[in-house]
Amino acid sequence: MAGITDLPTEILVNILEHPTFPTESLYFLALLSRRLHFIALPIYFSRNGVDVESATVTLLPHGLDPISALQISLFVSSMEKLTCLLPHPSCTTISPFLTQLRRLETFISRLTSIQEVRLDLGSPHGCLSTGPDKELEAWSSHFGGLLSCIVQRGCRALTVTGGTCFINAYELDDPVSSTKHIRRVIRKMLAPPVPTVLGFKRLSKQGKAHHGISLSSMLSTTAEITSLTIDSATLIVPPGLEWTLAALSHSPITSLSIAMFRVRTPVWPVVLPLIASAAPNITTLSLTHLDVDGESDIITFVSQLPHLTHLHLTHHPLWGPRGHQVKSVTLPLWNLVTLRAPPNLIEHFLSRAECCPGIQSVCVLWAHLNLPLFTRFMSSIIHKLELRRLAPQLSLWTESMSSNMEFNNALLINVTAARTDGFRRVERLDMEETYPLSAHAENIGHLLSLFSRIKHLSLEIRKEFPETWAVQLTQSVRATKFLTRMEVNGKIYDLLTSSAPPA
Repeated sequence: MAGITDLPTEILVNILEHPTFPTESLYFLALLSRRLHFIALPIYFSRNGVDVESATVTLLPHGLDPISALQISLFVSSMEKLTCLLPHPSCTTISPFLTQLRRLETFISRLTSIQEVRLDLGSPHGCLSTGPDKELEAWSSHFGGLLSCIVQRGCRALTVTGGTCFINAYELDDPVSSTKHIRRVIRKMLAPPVPTVLGFKRLSKQGKAHHGISLSSMLSTTAEITSLTIDSATLIVPPGLEWTLAALSHSPITSLSIAMFRVRTPVWPVVLPLIASAAPNITTLSLTHLDVDGESDIITFVSQLPHLTHLHLTHHPLWGPRGHQVKSVTLPLWNLVTLRAPPNLIEHFLSRAECCPGIQSVCVLWAHLNLPLFTRFMSSIIHKLELRRLAPQLSLWTESMSSNMEFNNALLINVTAARTDGFRRVERLDMEETYPLSAHAENIGHLLSLFSRIKHLSLEIRKEFPETWAVQLTQSVRATKFLTRMEVNGKIYDLLTSSAPPA
């Protein structure tokens, strides 16, 4: 080994960078000396596509992975962003997964700071969703320890997605709705009372523990986290729910995002009031994948956040709003500035004279609605804005026009019939598509005939496409008195010259 260390740095780098040099050997070389460490480890990270400032890593159950290298690194003391994928090594025992959580916590604990963390707890559906008290306690301890460690390192934005560990360890404490037979009702009335946790009770078939299984006690009192994104049932139901409520109560969180489809609709009437009580200072709220049957609960929840300034609501992609009006009490929302939601919900928020008096921007989400129904909603929204003398910027978002035959047929047949003076209020049109198709130009033309005063037009294509396609598209879209430019995947094209500005 002395021969390697004696080599000039340039020659040593050439040897280690050669594709035939084993990647694992780079890791072990980094352990031998400081000089080899600062040469071999950057090459290891480069081969694995790891940016030490903003890394995305997958933890492996066996062998080396990027976390192994980050753990020994002498030149990684802080990170801007860390995305961790934690696949389940086993669906029969929680122990291997707990080992992965402990490894991740050990690495993060050695950092001086980390600004943003995303934990992907993705696992097969139902994997380890239930278990006995001993495993539930172990999961709570390890997961709570990891979350606490992340917060203690100054994390400002935390996202937790996926995961099914112990999300069915508790059930709603609702004996009336869950009991089907009179005998069971009588038996419950005569039995000793079952302790509950935040409106939930432990499933008796799995365990008897009701207290002491919590993540909240591990939360740092000096937390700096300001943004929490919950795309996982693990932080919506016990025991993770207690950590969520503690974080909202004791941290300066002002931005909250929740994917509503992660738990069943009956859970939300129990959980949402708890979140509202714990998070009165929320200013930015995003609730996605709403169930139409739970709209009233959502509106009640939103109305309990007096400092709310930005609100984003979306329906589940498999269904959209119905033709009826939403029935729910809405408080004023004095501070609301931007509202992005399906048309039926926007119509509801604008229906009360004292609601949203300071609104500056309204974005209508057009999905799963035929043109006549959408026209009805839009006309009602415009009427309410004019009646209340509100003049926010009005924009429209739509998705997957080209794959929606009903949408295209409606446009072809009903463009003239649907055109209303109210549509002239729309100033911005944002579209999202999966594939770049030639039909986009025709659809855009139809939309521009509906919304003749659009000043900003953007198209987001998820799949890659050649630059020539974007140029051809913009050549097919006619400029108007109000619209002279078009945005495609963030790049601006001049509709008058059909060209993109220099990069």
